[in-house]
Amino acid sequence: MSELERLRAWRAARVAERVEIDGRLVHPDAVHGTASGYSVYSCRCEECTTAKVVSNAEAVDRARARESGHGIARWRRGCRCVLCADAHNLAERRRRRRRARRAFDPYLRKRFLDALAQGGNPMSVAVHFEVTWAQVLALAKYDRRWGPRLDAALLAGRNPEIAHGTYYSYQRHRCRCPQCRAAKARYR
Repeated sequence: MSELERLRAWRAARVAERVEIDGRLVHPDAVHGTASGYSVYSCRCEECTTAKVVSNAEAVDRARARESGHGIARWRRGCRCVLCADAHNLAERRRRRRRARRAFDPYLRKRFLDALAQGGNPMSVAVHFEVTWAQVLALAKYDRRWGPRLDAALLAGRNPEIAHGTYYSYQRHRCRCPQCRAAKARYR
């Protein structure tokens, strides 16, 4: 059996596994809400159909951008269309993240977490390591490993004599443990 015949047999089996729900043929094993759920599993649920439509529209936009020459180079020459703006924003985001990674390298991060775990004030520790607290928290947003490590260090080094989980502790004692940050977020 050739590779093409195996692929056709696999697809035929996936199509046969679909069930009808609300008048649509839905595959139970598909990752719903993805273009691959629509294409690979032939799932026609609302989420997969919408994802495929969006995927097709994005592909058309990318093809138009390639044909028209729009992108980061055109942005720098003054074009402010949506394609050039999106390309510029993506390039800038990547550039800022690269710069942030270089400024706050893994060795420095380890020493930063050690200082927090030993009970250092988060703001003072950040100043000592020449980073801002906003940079520390921003890193937690896009680095999945950093956020839990930061929270663990803050919990290990927090002052046991104060009541945590209050806005007062966040403001007066400058505690930045997860509970105090959550209390501050609720206060807003």
